[in-house]
Amino acid sequence: MMFALTMDGSTQDTRQAGSRTTRTPLAALAWSSRVVASVFTSVVMMLSLAPGALAQDRDQVFRIHPRTQKVTTLVGVVTENTLENVRIERDGKDNKYSSDEIVRIVWGDVPPSFKDAKVYAERLDFENAVAKFRVTATEAGARPVVQAAARLASAENLLLWGATDATHFADCVTEVDRFLADHTDDRSVPRARWVKARALLLSGDAAGAAAGFQALYEKGANDPPTVGYRREDCLNAGLDAAKSFLAADDVASARALFGTLETAFAGLAAAAEESGAMVAEAALRGAQGEAAVGEGFCILKGGDAAAARTFFEGRLANPGASSAERYAAMLGIAESYRRQNKNRNAQIEFAKVSALDHTDRDRAARALVGLADATLQLADSDAKGSARTWLTQVTEVYGDTPSAAVAAEMLTGL
Repeated sequence: MMFALTMDGSTQDTRQAGSRTTRTPLAALAWSSRVVASVFTSVVMMLSLAPGALAQDRDQVFRIHPRTQKVTTLVGVVTENTLENVRIERDGKDNKYSSDEIVRIVWGDVPPSFKDAKVYAERLDFENAVAKFRVTATEAGARPVVQAAARLASAENLLLWGATDATHFADCVTEVDRFLADHTDDRSVPRARWVKARALLLSGDAAGAAAGFQALYEKGANDPPTVGYRREDCLNAGLDAAKSFLAADDVASARALFGTLETAFAGLAAAAEESGAMVAEAALRGAQGEAAVGEGFCILKGGDAAAARTFFEGRLANPGASSAERYAAMLGIAESYRRQNKNRNAQIEFAKVSALDHTDRDRAARALVGLADATLQLADSDAKGSARTWLTQVTEVYGDTPSAAVAAEMLTGL
């Protein structure tokens, strides 16, 4: 799960890499599942203003009204950006808002290095983007709030860079640690902690990732959550934690989390339905379904492939299952067949998931690796060529997923 709508202007949700389109790791967790249409309307209204209508040295703060849920754009100078409050000087007056009302900030008064960094980032020149963001992060003339944004943007770009050079995942972890040490109360601390956990997972440290995701989950495990943390985001981090625990072979911890999360997501989804928040409800139902399917992967990890397949088939037969739940169950069926050495069946099921699943990059990449593995086991005449094609697709298009390292290792043996 990822940040579909970020809280700051430094992160891009969709990137072009060469001739292919990739969704960034940060787009996978819906960190700010606000009303996207309202945000879009606000942005369009802002851009429709005459040139020069917005002073270049002012920040643009997108605020969601707690009662109406409508997004408005506030123009001023941000003087505080903490987990609890955001302060904006507007027309000589100090205005204070709760941090959970702020969807996004576009920084106005920034050094040239910050502007250059954003241009490099848009060009996917991560090396220069990181270098320039790091300059801003320590630049004496930059406001502290901008220094913090630059440091986190540097970490985010290192995470993106890691998709083509995995050594930068470790650099990302170090950069986030620097951010957390220097900006302990910044509003983006929750997002930074997620970025670090994700980088640990992609670097191969599943246990470390699980610990990081779980610590973030615990900030919102109860209602109300810790100040500055959104409960939905923390529950999504819990789902990431459960999957990471499975990757680290800690089935007991994964099983406990999956069960708790299914109940918690169901409660939030019911509340969203009651309030008429259809987009949020759909996302929550999807997360609930993934948590429910988690038990099947725990069974599979325990070695009982037949029981796991029966479980997954039961979830797939549920007429009310969300797309995310259905694709997760389909992947589970494929992996169960593979464990039972029913490789032709596995091949077919993996192919379905890799071709159809538009909801989760990690799952699509995992299905491609499974497809390659099952095909190699069948030893058809074109098995190696087909497997090489699929594994190369994972390394080149899905470098931001845990399966990329597996695919790279498999390719060395072909």
